Amino acid sequence: MQLPETIFGTAIALAVFPTMAELWSQQNRAQLAKTFNDTLRSILTLTVPAAVGMWLLSLPVVRAFYERGAFGYESSLSTAYALSFFAFGIVGHSLLEVVARLYYAQKDMLRPLYAAAAMLIVTIGLAWWLLGDYGIGGIALADTVGVFVEVLILLWWLRHRLPEAQDGSLLMAVAKVVVAAFVMGVALYGWLILMDGRNLYLVAGGGILVGAAVYGVVALMLGIEEIKRAPRLLLRRG
Repeated sequence: MQLPETIFGTAIALAVFPTMAELWSQQNRAQLAKTFNDTLRSILTLTVPAAVGMWLLSLPVVRAFYERGAFGYESSLSTAYALSFFAFGIVGHSLLEVVARLYYAQKDMLRPLYAAAAMLIVTIGLAWWLLGDYGIGGIALADTVGVFVEVLILLWWLRHRLPEAQDGSLLMAVAKVVVAAFVMGVALYGWLILMDGRNLYLVAGGGILVGAAVYGVVALMLGIEEIKRAPRLLLRRG
C-alpha cells in the first residue's frame, strides 16, 4: 500500500513543498492556493486508480510477491484481505502528504499535530469496534478511515486559514477521475476473469499494465489535464 503512496503522494508533496513555502513567505496567497489545488488534483489523478487497482489485484499481487515456502495460499488470502481494506488508504495518506505540508509551509506545526491526534483516537476506537467482525481487515479499514478524518479536519481548518484555496472545479476533477477509475476497474475485472488460472506474474503484471493503459486513455478522453502534468511533478523531484 505504501509503495504507490510513496511514489505518488510523498514524491509530489516533497517536490512542491519549497514552492509553497516560498509563496507563503511572499504572501502570494492566490498563487499558493492555485499551486495547492493543482497538486491535489494531480495526486487524486494518480492515487484513485492506484487504489482501485490495488483493491482488485490484491490477491494476484500478494501471491506473485510472497507466495512461496511456508507462505501458502491461505497466507496469501489473509494478506490480500487486509490489503483490500488498506487499498483506499493510498488516497488519504497521499493527500495528507501535501495538505500537512501546506501547514508546514505556513510554519504551523500545531494544527497537523491536533489533526493527527484526532486521527489516532478515531483509528484506535474504530479498530477496536471492527476487530470482532472483520479481524485484521477491521484494523486496516480503521487506518483508512482515520487518515481521511485527519485530511478532512485539516481541509476544514484551511477554509478559514486560506479561503482562496476553495475551488469548486476540484469536485468536477474528482468526478472525472472517479469515472475513469471506474472504467479501469471494469476492464481489470474482465482481465481477472479472462486470466483466471494463468501464471500469477502475468495476471498481476499484465493487470497493472492493462489498468494503467485503460485509465490513461479514458482520462485523456475526459480531458483530465493532470494526467499530463503529474509525471512532470514526479520528475521534478529527480
